[in-house]
Amino acid sequence: MTADQWSINLVGFLVAAALLFLVTRLGRGWVPHAYLFSILWALNLSVAQAALSGKLRPDPETLLVLFAAWWLYLLGTLGVLTGGRRQAGNFGRIPEIRPLPAVSLVLALVALQWLSIGYEVSRRQLQSFFYGLLLPTLELRLMGVLREEDLPWFLEAWRWSYVWYIPLGLVLWRKGLVSKPFIALVFASALLSSLTKLTRTPLLHVSTTALVSWLLLWRPQPARVLLACFSLALAMWLFLVLSQTALTLSDPLARVTPAESLLSYIGASVKAYEELIRGALPREPGFYSLDALNFVLHKLSIIPSYPDIVRPAILAPIPMNTYTFLDVYTLDFGIAGALVGSFFTGALASWLHQRVRKEATLHNLVAYSYAAYAAIMAPMNNEFIRFSFIFSIGIGWTCHNLIVLRGRSPFARTKTRSCVLTSSPEGGPGQR
Repeated sequence: MTADQWSINLVGFLVAAALLFLVTRLGRGWVPHAYLFSILWALNLSVAQAALSGKLRPDPETLLVLFAAWWLYLLGTLGVLTGGRRQAGNFGRIPEIRPLPAVSLVLALVALQWLSIGYEVSRRQLQSFFYGLLLPTLELRLMGVLREEDLPWFLEAWRWSYVWYIPLGLVLWRKGLVSKPFIALVFASALLSSLTKLTRTPLLHVSTTALVSWLLLWRPQPARVLLACFSLALAMWLFLVLSQTALTLSDPLARVTPAESLLSYIGASVKAYEELIRGALPREPGFYSLDALNFVLHKLSIIPSYPDIVRPAILAPIPMNTYTFLDVYTLDFGIAGALVGSFFTGALASWLHQRVRKEATLHNLVAYSYAAYAAIMAPMNNEFIRFSFIFSIGIGWTCHNLIVLRGRSPFARTKTRSCVLTSSPEGGPGQR
């Protein structure tokens, strides 16, 4: 590592740490997206510079861009936190909801998800549903038949229903409307559904949604948060190691080792992004940053095609097809676009954080949980621009209006209806 790289790392990490400290002070509580983004971004940069004897280490210019993007993400977060500092310490109220419709909605969402999975499994023409559910993930992944397009449009939307029923289930539990066995079944459904595809994203999305919703609704003590995060990180790491090892060892055409395959999740995207800057990735017509709009226009047959969110693979120096969340902004607007895009991405996540801190509605919980998941995915790709982000919020808003208690206001305005969250000494449920 050159002297320039040592200097950039020293200044980069110190500035990021200072900004994160300011976020903690101004947030006056948990600001999950800032912590999650910073931890994963720091890990990504560190692994990239240490792995494969420095083969993935970026040039000083690229390293400076990546640190600047980290700083600007946190500055965007700080800008929104500063604007809302007066209410930053007040956790939102949970709206009064109707128990029977809310519980029925959770069960309906679970049923729709498993109907989608059942249809998906039935298309694989296996011996039985249970065999197709429990055993085929590795085999079918290698055969290349785990395709989302196998689902018709009216079922595809519900394949990932846990983004709604996990927050709603936790709200019901927080208000004492369901039992522990009920919420345990909800989590079991979400976890089992995420394992029917041998990929990182479903399990990561389930874990992030549960963790962030728990943080926002319970405000647990730091020790419990650290224990939960460590447990989830260990589980994810074991899943990645086992799944990627099984895939690479079972595929006779695999050109990478299990260790190199794991670098595609953390580390290698830094070098791949540098290759993208140098023009290794051919640009296609279309606005990469408007993926959500392009998705709708394509579905309406207004545009014939648009750039796929899954980028072509390049050799950098191992086969890679993830380029960090900065790729869309860079492909559209260059390095300046990447830096400005990073700032506004942090501001968007912080704005959603402030909304859920003010009002803990279902759609606010869904929106911010998704933003936190996108922050974790930032070292790999950009989930903030996906249509599924907007769609999840829209369905969350619809579900909220189906279950909220109608009257003078959806939120309690009297002492008998108020439900302001407080922290119990153990970090568990505490209402007054």
